[in-house]
Amino acid sequence: MKKLTIAALTFSLACSLTLFAREIIPENALPLSKIVKMLEDNGFTKITSISLDKGVWEADVYVDGVKRELTVDTATGKILSNKLDD
Repeated sequence: MKKLTIAALTFSLACSLTLFAREIIPENALPLSKIVKMLEDNGFTKITSISLDKGVWEADVYVDGVKRELTVDTATGKILSNKLDD
């Protein structure tokens, strides 16, 4: 019984920490569909993933078969960085 209680408390704590670790999209953020459209309009047509990290969008894209990582401002859609993805 004691092991079951410890396991339940550990699971509960892990779930709580996961909820607190989630990022919240800023209120002034453009819709993600608009960000994707802006990236496509700038030639980034092969977008494999987009995630929110520390208040900015991080996008994995391919350009001419080369994988790149973009950092994109959530409010303006401006590309803040564009680097090779290792």
